[in-house]
Amino acid sequence: MPAMGDDDHTDPVVEGNGHTGALDELLKTVSEHNESPDLDLIRRAFELASEVHRCQRRKEGNEPYIVHPLAVARLTADHQMDDVSVAAALLHDCIEDARGAMRVTGPMLASGFGSEVAVIVEGLTKLQRQEVAPSTNHKLATLVKLLHATATADLRTIIIKIFDRAHNLSSLTVFPEHKQRRIALETEKFYIPVATRLGLFKLAREMEDRVMQVLQPEAYHSILQWLGREGNRIKRELKEKAKEICEQLRAMHVDCEYRIDPKGVYSIYQAVGPGTPSPGRLNEGCNFELCLIVGDVDSCFRALNVVHRRLAHLRGSVKDFINSPKINGYQSLHTICTGPTLPRVQVLVRTHEMNVNSDIGVISQLRQGRLQDRRWLDELLDSLEGDGDQVLELTSQVAYAEIQVITPRGEGREVPQGATALDYAYSIHTAIGDRAAAALIDGETRPLGTVLRSGQRVEILTGDDVRPTYERLEWVRTSRAAVAVRRAIRRAERAAFLAEAADFFAYCERHLGWTPAPHSEQRQRLCEALQVSNEEELGREIYSGRLAYDFIFAHLVPLLPRTALTALVGELAHEGAVDTSCLEVATSEESSLRTLLFTTLVERLERRAAPEAPVTIVGLRHSLPIRLAECCRPEYGDDIVALTVPERGATIHRRRCRKVRSMVDQNAPRLGRASWKHRPQRALTRLHIQGRDRRGLFQAIAESLLRMKVDAQSVQLSALPDGSAEGEIWLELPALVPAAEVIERLTTIPGVTNVAPVSKGKD
Repeated sequence: MPAMGDDDHTDPVVEGNGHTGALDELLKTVSEHNESPDLDLIRRAFELASEVHRCQRRKEGNEPYIVHPLAVARLTADHQMDDVSVAAALLHDCIEDARGAMRVTGPMLASGFGSEVAVIVEGLTKLQRQEVAPSTNHKLATLVKLLHATATADLRTIIIKIFDRAHNLSSLTVFPEHKQRRIALETEKFYIPVATRLGLFKLAREMEDRVMQVLQPEAYHSILQWLGREGNRIKRELKEKAKEICEQLRAMHVDCEYRIDPKGVYSIYQAVGPGTPSPGRLNEGCNFELCLIVGDVDSCFRALNVVHRRLAHLRGSVKDFINSPKINGYQSLHTICTGPTLPRVQVLVRTHEMNVNSDIGVISQLRQGRLQDRRWLDELLDSLEGDGDQVLELTSQVAYAEIQVITPRGEGREVPQGATALDYAYSIHTAIGDRAAAALIDGETRPLGTVLRSGQRVEILTGDDVRPTYERLEWVRTSRAAVAVRRAIRRAERAAFLAEAADFFAYCERHLGWTPAPHSEQRQRLCEALQVSNEEELGREIYSGRLAYDFIFAHLVPLLPRTALTALVGELAHEGAVDTSCLEVATSEESSLRTLLFTTLVERLERRAAPEAPVTIVGLRHSLPIRLAECCRPEYGDDIVALTVPERGATIHRRRCRKVRSMVDQNAPRLGRASWKHRPQRALTRLHIQGRDRRGLFQAIAESLLRMKVDAQSVQLSALPDGSAEGEIWLELPALVPAAEVIERLTTIPGVTNVAPVSKGKD
């Protein structure tokens, strides 16, 4: 069936309508929660669903299939949704499952049940029918489309989809083990976080427990056994304390009800840490909730005061979600308390209305026509870019814990726990994040990667010259900020690609007096000769350092007119690449001239490249100068990548080097795959060093060589009578580590005045 992404039907069996009792209960629930509901709409929806599904049964228990739409509709009604939602829940599989004469279409639903019902049902149905490219994870692509359909159509679509998944989890055991795990993981990473952010906390907790049964069965049963042993005792003691609190409140003329519940099994598992929890760890955890329900907001704070007089509370555990509601409208007072014989207990204090809203979440705002804030959904939609793993990463971050920081105006603003100053900047506006230069935190200038704490006053300092970098991805924790940084980087890179292409053609105009017209056949032939699809790709290859001007001009030679060829020879002569006598060739036979130019340009490229480099770089058009990165100094056998930069060649880094880690993760255009061809040859290099004699000079030289990961065969340093020092260093350098690089680093050491190579043959 659509909810599971798998066919949940068996062979057709004619089924009579024996579920009128369930329908009556459904209608009663809808009537209790809605004024003047259209009960006839629901009856007709039930009749059509019964007829469409009458030849179908579910796998578990061989039940009539209508049991499932009824259960989804019952969840919809229990969560106080309107008659349209309940009717849509009954019909949510009708378009997909109807066959033959019973074929149901969207227009038919719109005609018989209204456009709202049709939009919701069609939104759910289209997800199942979408064709997905073979390289794309089918389930994740479907979920992406679900969110897009929700944003453009009706938020009730996603809510009913969550109810559909919640009921299907009750029959998870009918599937093979591998399918159970797949469905459980999908639910854990997608449906539960979105349900939590919608404020459907109770339902999310139930789904968490069912998923845990599949993914962590040993830990699940261990916690259940502990609850069976200790739960009744804890409940009895909590009940006594709750009665005392209620009696004291009644003496203060405050009516109070209470409810005691263990937290969800998965919630307990998260609190005590990974692995199979021991009884000792469980006894120390905060595993039960005491919920006090009073008449008004003032009574909430009076009740909290009584709780703190009766029970010791943990410092810093009080949270006021009444004056600072969560983004889905959730309101309550939270505190964590304990007693002489009681474990830690979370105490919630709320009004009757808040208590109802804690179960139905954002639905309470839908009912009142005041959906407070859909930013989370809009931001999530903006984040979806087709990468299945990224989709899961984003949705699983939807249900984060929040802290509150103070804006420069003194207003509170919620950000995810663990968020950085740059995350905060992007939470204000994408443009603020893109231009963020630093943060003013409690009056002190701090880096953008600083993790924020609750209660801090934060101001973002911006600059017009800020440029997006891959390093900024290391400074963010939230999906919205990460996606915004990636988009800013891509925008900047695309602009750089186009600018590189424009600069190249401007160079041709300036130095050769020639440039092919935009979109002309000449430009098309140039792209074909260089094996690039368009000018943007040409600019990308130049920007990435994989296409040097010499290589491009060598391939341009057959396309250039005679005047441009002559100008190119003049440029090369001016740069000393060809002898001035070659200018005479420009007036002789044209084919000889073209051959000369091609040979000259190719030979100049080869002279710059590293001879017999021990690494291969994927995607290179021509040889490049190659060196090993100083920061990580990769060795033969390491997993490596190549960072290519125009005019500088390629620098080989370890794949997980911190300087390129973000670039590797984002497939940066200047980063290419590389592999070792053979072990780099090593050469013995002799350096003469001079300096000022000072304490610790020898140690400083040795530490510098160690940081450069250079093998020193010998270091000799002697103090001279005039207060100076000199000596020799014998190094064994890999072929890709130039001596000039080592010399440059050594000369930065305080006291070192000169370092020079000793030529071979010199004593």
